[in-house]
Amino acid sequence: CEAQYGCLIKYPAETWTNLPMLLIGIYIIWKLAPTDGTLGRVYGWMIVAIALGSAFYHASHTSLGEFLDVGAMLALSSFFIVFASRRFRQGTTFPISLFFLILIPSLIVQRLNSIAGLVVFGVEGLTALGLEIKVLRSFTPFSSERRAFRKATIAFLLALLFWILDITRILCIPHNHVLSGHGLWHILTGVATYYLYLYFRHPSVLKNS
Repeated sequence: CEAQYGCLIKYPAETWTNLPMLLIGIYIIWKLAPTDGTLGRVYGWMIVAIALGSAFYHASHTSLGEFLDVGAMLALSSFFIVFASRRFRQGTTFPISLFFLILIPSLIVQRLNSIAGLVVFGVEGLTALGLEIKVLRSFTPFSSERRAFRKATIAFLLALLFWILDITRILCIPHNHVLSGHGLWHILTGVATYYLYLYFRHPSVLKNS
């Protein structure tokens, strides 16, 4: 919805609103991941990659930027599937081969058709959610694990609402270069990734993995 502003940064509101997600990724790497091991650091760097990829795309509005933006999202959705699948196998190691087996075809689809890449991201996200339901049911309704997951879900649903309002131009002020519906999508998905990390790092969730 945001109108193009200039040559250097084409869509300012949709660019700067990636800053909260970038800071969240850095916070996870610096403060939380040192106690959680390699998986925590990988997750944090993926969040940083999504923020930087999205910022580059909205600043440049190039096909390369779009590929980096959605590609980082696909890496995160692949990570979620592999992490959730660990509970169905013996052992606690993260299967790198399975991660790339999911990610590489997803990136190929994204390169061939950007819309199809977003569809793949949605399917992978729903798949990871389905794999996670078994563990969620094992927690009491008001456990800290469920609270973290609920907060992540609420933040994501709000983000999705603003994304829909923006893309359908229901909530649209084209020359507002400070904040847009798509910008709110960026901010709220950043919040969702933070609460998802709090959920995934919980000892009982790791135990069930």
